[in-house]
Amino acid sequence: AAAKFTKDGIYLGVGFTNGTINLLSGRPTFNSTAILSFTTGKTISDIDFNKNSNKMLACYSNANRYDIFNNYAGTGTQSTTPVPVANNIIHCAFSQNDDVGLIDVSKFIKIYGTTPTSTQTTNILNANNNFKNFDFKMSTTGTLKFIVSGSDTKSYFALNNASSLTQNSGVLSSGNSFASACYSGDNLNYAFGGAGDNRVFIYADNDTLINTFSDSSSSLISCSFTPDGSYLYFGTSQSNSFSFIHIYKDNCF
Repeated sequence: AAAKFTKDGIYLGVGFTNGTINLLSGRPTFNSTAILSFTTGKTISDIDFNKNSNKMLACYSNANRYDIFNNYAGTGTQSTTPVPVANNIIHCAFSQNDDVGLIDVSKFIKIYGTTPTSTQTTNILNANNNFKNFDFKMSTTGTLKFIVSGSDTKSYFALNNASSLTQNSGVLSSGNSFASACYSGDNLNYAFGGAGDNRVFIYADNDTLINTFSDSSSSLISCSFTPDGSYLYFGTSQSNSFSFIHIYKDNCF
């Protein structure tokens, strides 16, 4: 159901719909042997790791809560008090400050502060009522910024103290939707990818469109920058039998 590398690259975390989380080696040579395996007892919809790689976030599609596991590479059982939320969760992520952002099944974006963990600091933004993906700007200074996409021909960005979203200039052709959103680790760029329309939109952090690429007939389903922002990876679903990863270098955008 979900897979993420720790920010230091030591572990690859894989969460399953049966509630199990496995930690695998994130360093070559890769293998499928679990270094640590434990169960949450809930259907995992997403996982993430914080910037210091000492906390793991687990979100669920059948429980109105998320859990933050500390010392996950030790016992894998020490966690904060589960944080209750109003709805089941589709997607979640840590900010650079260890705030937790999530999209729940009501398609709202909500941001929860770290002190205390259960304080919902932001309850915003269902502009298209179909959000599926978002990413935080990896910065601890200034106002928290994030980008968001969903089953809409438009993409958006917002600040955590905003009452509404701001639409970007990128618009897909009618009937298509944005399926992916990612921010570069150097905070200089962010990107959105389309499904059906199959275009990649790359923006500067000042929200100016830098470049647009087209990826043939592939359906773009995920994106990620390298931590230094020098490469952008887009995963595609070409068919039921195979897929591609498209790579863009920073001097292209």
